[in-house]
Amino acid sequence: MMIAGSQRWMWVPHRRAIGGQVQTDSPDTQTGVCANGTVNCKVRVYRTGNMYLRANLNPATISEQAFAKVVVKPLTLIARPTPEAVGSTLDQVKVYLRTAPAERAFASISISVSAQPTALRRSGLMAITSGTASCDASNAECLVSGSAPALLTVTAVTVTGVTLTTSVEVGQLPCPTGDPLLDNQAIRSGMDSLWKTGGTFGVDSARRERTGLLIDSAGSLVMRYLPLNAGSSPCTTRAATHELNDFRPPRFLPGTMKVVATFHTHPFEKDSITPNNCNALSGLKVGTGPSPGDWHTSVYQALDLNRFYGSEYGVNLLSPDYRHVVIEQNRIWLMKEPATWNRTKDVNGRTIYVPGKGATVGAVQAWDRTTPTTSQFCVARNTAIKPTFNP
Repeated sequence: MMIAGSQRWMWVPHRRAIGGQVQTDSPDTQTGVCANGTVNCKVRVYRTGNMYLRANLNPATISEQAFAKVVVKPLTLIARPTPEAVGSTLDQVKVYLRTAPAERAFASISISVSAQPTALRRSGLMAITSGTASCDASNAECLVSGSAPALLTVTAVTVTGVTLTTSVEVGQLPCPTGDPLLDNQAIRSGMDSLWKTGGTFGVDSARRERTGLLIDSAGSLVMRYLPLNAGSSPCTTRAATHELNDFRPPRFLPGTMKVVATFHTHPFEKDSITPNNCNALSGLKVGTGPSPGDWHTSVYQALDLNRFYGSEYGVNLLSPDYRHVVIEQNRIWLMKEPATWNRTKDVNGRTIYVPGKGATVGAVQAWDRTTPTTSQFCVARNTAIKPTFNP
């Protein structure tokens, strides 16, 4: 049957009770007419409701009506300060914004900065001063100034006219580094706990490499420890992004959950000899820093998997600033994608990808943990030490 007459539609948003009265959100009921002869009719709506449609069919005397319920998930504003904790000032703190479940462009962004009370401020020894923010709506980011700790109240207006508000805190650390991944006390404590779960002070053969994930869940950073897997040994473990860990949708929800970093531990100190249950790696002297296998499984394969889901499903599982972290007893290594890759063979003869010649220089950083290495540890950049594997 062909459409002869004009289609008419009516959108009726669901009603809700506010203060004992039933009200509707704006926009309320909408009506419209589609062009004669068209099959598809489109209307932009912002909340759940019913779409009623009437069409005249050939012969023109026949009129049909139908309706469908359309569920619209509420749009949420997500703001993530980077870094999340600083020393005494907010200078150089950037706030990155996005919306979920769907990405929306912004027409304007503003941030109100309120200094949070501390012991010194309560006693009157330090003044409470407000801060400022300079925002770039086209790039969905703001640069903040003022004193820490502070509460940031963020208001953003999308290009479609929807106003969204959220608030985030920037904490205070005794020894900030300027690195957003390290300047968070919860993350530092999580790395310390993950390293200790590997049995690093027990019998050599009973130690295990452990893995974890740092997830951006709608703006909140969540540390997740992965359980031991069948392939774990004192010298190897399955990567956190391995397919057997269900590192794929819908377990990691597009738009609301992204992996900021993955972690794994090295339970032996430099120059130790690996135990005899390390298979092909048994009886070898332990080095420092990421191994060739670490580069392949936790950086190359993770990024490759992310590109696959991006091309196939339009889903980014990894944060744009994704990094992998190797945790040793006295040192932390931060890894990111190198400028070039080189194909080689591992100890088992399998093809793996490692940084190209000279490419590790800009792709890995060493940070020394302070002594004692507790959950409150500080870190200091070590530019003198080089990883054992350094092509």
